[in-house]
Amino acid sequence: MPEAPAAPSEAEVTVTVSHSPLAAFAPLDWLALLWLAGAAGVAGWQWFGYFVWRRMAFRRALPANESWQAALSEALARQPLAKRPRLLASPDVTGAMAAGLFRPVLLVPEGTQPGPDGAYLLAHELTHLHRNDLARKALFSLVLALHWYNPAAWLLAKRAGRDMETACDEAVLAALGTEHRAAYCDALLHAVNRRRAPALTTCFPSQRKM
Repeated sequence: MPEAPAAPSEAEVTVTVSHSPLAAFAPLDWLALLWLAGAAGVAGWQWFGYFVWRRMAFRRALPANESWQAALSEALARQPLAKRPRLLASPDVTGAMAAGLFRPVLLVPEGTQPGPDGAYLLAHELTHLHRNDLARKALFSLVLALHWYNPAAWLLAKRAGRDMETACDEAVLAALGTEHRAAYCDALLHAVNRRRAPALTTCFPSQRKM
């Protein structure tokens, strides 16, 4: 007669305990997930908001009128670029601004005339394009997404935005000459009450309210 299999000893008995998948996460894993969620949230807030605004603004934009085109020609004579940018008028903007990282476009409010400040407004935006400030703003956005938890990063980005605008003003005044200094300052004062521009854009008054 074959012998019956021996009963397993107590040492050989294994007890299967069901664990939650979350129990495998170490504290550092939780911190990594928290950082990733914060980075995705900050990047999404800036980039998604920009693309939503851009879709709305460009969908209803039309080529700017002849007065604005003449002001752009005057600004280009003082701040030349390798290629003349497109100039569009949109109801979704409140001041002259530049948008577009790879194919920058100038935008002005729909139904407005440039007035005596028009060439100064556009010269300011052309200087931003000449200095590649839109690429710098994209870099600031990336840094804030990676270091969203650090208050110093937000303060430095805010200060960098102000310094960017100051450097742009100095470059415009250097190109215009001292005889235009008072008129350019008047244009700044007229634009100071306009609302801030969306992320990843440059706008004549945008950083002066921060």
